[in-house]
Amino acid sequence: MERFLKSRYRIGKQIGESPYSLTYKGTFLANDTPLIIKIYKRAALNSTLIQSMKEKVREFASITHPNIARLYDGDYGWQGFYYVREYVAGQNLKELLALKGRLDVSYSVSLISSVIAALTEAARRGIIHAGLKPANIFINQKGQVKVTDFVIQGEIKDSLPQKAQDVLSGQPYLSPEEALGMAADFRSDLFMLGAVFYEMLSGEPYRQTARRFKVIKEVPKYINDILYKVLEEDPLLRFNSLDEIDEALKKKLVAEKKSRFEVPRIELEDEEQPEVAQMKVVKAERSRSFQLLFVVLLAIIAGIAYALFSTMRF
Repeated sequence: MERFLKSRYRIGKQIGESPYSLTYKGTFLANDTPLIIKIYKRAALNSTLIQSMKEKVREFASITHPNIARLYDGDYGWQGFYYVREYVAGQNLKELLALKGRLDVSYSVSLISSVIAALTEAARRGIIHAGLKPANIFINQKGQVKVTDFVIQGEIKDSLPQKAQDVLSGQPYLSPEEALGMAADFRSDLFMLGAVFYEMLSGEPYRQTARRFKVIKEVPKYINDILYKVLEEDPLLRFNSLDEIDEALKKKLVAEKKSRFEVPRIELEDEEQPEVAQMKVVKAERSRSFQLLFVVLLAIIAGIAYALFSTMRF
């Protein structure tokens, strides 16, 4: 049995599912052009969040940029909140990395520059991504980069249960400040961009290095300098903007920046570390564990409260 949405779209085969949404491949009824439909589960959203998402969808639907997958529509219907976006024929970066392991420097720089261009255009309108990862960076059949899942991904990601799930699952692209329960902002996008760039060049997720920077010996020094800066634990020590990263890539130079909040950082050049450094790492990890436990406990309380509220309503 065929299903339709808004008498404008045909809902086809389900191609993905998360705890909060279902993703389908669909088509326009008028011309059978393929598209992607994401429908959020009703329990994942409240009325305030739905209204915020509708407003951001309207803003984002006006963006036309060669490196951003076009957002066609988004609203709340009988199925729940949904959005409809461009279908990108090709493969995503996650698939490409699984196939090749790591990418060469020139291609990685070219690809990440296209991602920066997409994030910059969105940031110009006050929109952050807040969920950047290889799975939502696509390379179409012409070799053009398309970034997907802006706006809505960021909105749902700000909910406390989602933050807790990301922390517990060891989400490799989650910024340190988000792991501590803070809201994502453009600096969080910078960190995620750096984590993706690191994985492209090293062939392994950044989290596997225990979130301490490890020099990639196969790449030029200026690339390591850029990665080191954008992956700073302290958001104030990262680049001031996406334009700064783009400029650093073009000039092959990173300007130094100091912060009064600067915390000494341990750089891993090889497998061995001094005993003092090891002690610092253990203390830092213990502190982070307590902070993450606090976030998880808050999420559990929020979930119980939401369940009770839903039961009382019905």
